[in-house]
Amino acid sequence: MNGAKVRLGDLREAASRYGKMKRAPRGAAGAIVKTTLIRQDGNWLCIETPFVQTDIEVIDGRFKKTAEVNPKVFSDRLESLKKVWSDIGGDDAGIWIGTERDGVFIEWKDLLGLRREVVPAKVRNTL
Repeated sequence: MNGAKVRLGDLREAASRYGKMKRAPRGAAGAIVKTTLIRQDGNWLCIETPFVQTDIEVIDGRFKKTAEVNPKVFSDRLESLKKVWSDIGGDDAGIWIGTERDGVFIEWKDLLGLRREVVPAKVRNTL
């Protein structure tokens, strides 16, 4: 399986740190990254938002690819999952994040069922 198990709260906090620069410095507008990059680095899942990089601990599994997502869409989806999935632990829930052809999936599963959300993303093999 191409996926890593992490705490929903850790992932949500890392994804929400994308900064609020109103204007780029002169001459740098083209150089500012406008996506959030998700990749694994050792036993850490690296979330690189446009201005901040945050590493969160991987509980289990491996995120085998690199994915680029829209930072606002990703952050908003995780924020809504905290509320919708409050019955399974909210921020303390252990969730799986992985890739499929055109997106990043976020899922929670146990013996009684499965909950899954997909965020559109550009997915590529990790070098």
